[in-house]
Amino acid sequence: MTPARVAILLSGRGSNFVALHRAIAEGSVPAEVVAVVSDKEDAAGL
Repeated sequence: MTPARVAILLSGRGSNFVALHRAIAEGSVPAEVVAVVSDKEDAAGL
C-alpha cells in the first residue's frame, strides 16, 4: 500500500501531531508527512 501524503495544520501545542508522527514512525499509520503549518512559532510539533 502506498503511504498517504498528509499536510498537518497545528493550532496549539501540536501534541496530536507528535502522537501521529510517532505512530507513522512506528509503522502503525501508513502515511508520509509532507508539510506542517502552524500559527504558533513555538508549537511543539514544529
